[in-house]
Amino acid sequence: MDNASGIGLLPWEADPYKLISWWDMEEFSAAQFYNIAELFDKFVHDLFEGYEYRGPHDFEKTIDEETISNLEKTLLCPIEEECQKIALCYSADAISQFRTDLRSMTFSVAKTRVEEIDRSIRREMKLHLFMYIPADRAEYYKPWGESKRKERGKEGPLFGNSVKSKFPSTDYDITETGNCFASGRYTACAFHLMRVLEIGLCLLAKTFSVNSDHSNWQTIIDQIEVKIKDIGKNQKKPTNWKEDEEFYSQAISYLTIVKNAWRNYTMHVRAKYTEEESELMIKNVRAFMQTLSKRLSEESEE
Repeated sequence: MDNASGIGLLPWEADPYKLISWWDMEEFSAAQFYNIAELFDKFVHDLFEGYEYRGPHDFEKTIDEETISNLEKTLLCPIEEECQKIALCYSADAISQFRTDLRSMTFSVAKTRVEEIDRSIRREMKLHLFMYIPADRAEYYKPWGESKRKERGKEGPLFGNSVKSKFPSTDYDITETGNCFASGRYTACAFHLMRVLEIGLCLLAKTFSVNSDHSNWQTIIDQIEVKIKDIGKNQKKPTNWKEDEEFYSQAISYLTIVKNAWRNYTMHVRAKYTEEESELMIKNVRAFMQTLSKRLSEESEE
C-alpha cells in the first residue's frame, strides 16, 4: 500500500498509534538521514568547489547544462527520493523546484537556494514528533503489550482472555485503560476503569434483579448485598448455594473496595492519580472482572 507520493507507507502511517522501538526508528530512518547529509555535502562541494569556481566574478555566471545534468542524476534526484522516503515532503518539493529552476540560476542564487533547502530539511525533521514510553509501561499499550505477554506464554488481553470473551463491551475501555496508563495519563486511566467497573456492577445487579438505572452505586451495592444474604434463606436454594454465596460475596467485596478507595474520588472534578495509584486500581478492577467472568457473561444476560 502506497501513499500519495508513491512511496511506501511510513511505519506510523501503516499502523497508527503502534509503538515503534528506538531500534525500529534507527533501522528505518538512520540510513536515510545519513544518505541525505552525505549527498547534500557532496552536492555543495561539487557545485561550488568542484566545477572550476575561481573567484567572485564566476559566482554571477549561470551554471552550464552538463554540470546541471550530472548533479541532477547523481545527487539531486537521490536526495529528493531520500527525503520522500522519510516524509520530508516540503523539502522534497523544494528540491524538485530547485532542479527546475537550476538552469536559469547563477552560482550565487544557487548557493542561496541550497542554504534554504538545508534549513528546510532541518525544520521539517523537527516537525516529526515521537513520544517516549518506558518499557515497563509499554506493556500496557495495545497491541505491543499483547504481543509481549504472549511471548512470555501469558494471556494477551490486559484483563485476560475470559474477560475479553465474556464481556466484549468492556474491550474499548480496557484497551484505553492500558493506553492511558502507558502514556502517563493516569487520571484518564481511572475514568476508563470506572466505566469497566460500571458494566460489571450492572451485570451483578441484573443477576439479582436489582434496578441499576439512574441509581447511586452504593444503593445498588446495598441491594445486591441483601440479595446475597438471602441466598441461604430461599427454600428453593440450589444444593451448591454456599458456593454461590461465597462467589457473589467475593465479587461484591472487590467492588466495594474499589468504590470506597477510588470511585467516589474519581468522579470528583479535582481528583488526580499517580502512576502507583492507577496501577493498583488496574489490578483491583481486573481482579473484580476476572472474578465475574467465572460465572457471568454479557451473552447469558442477553
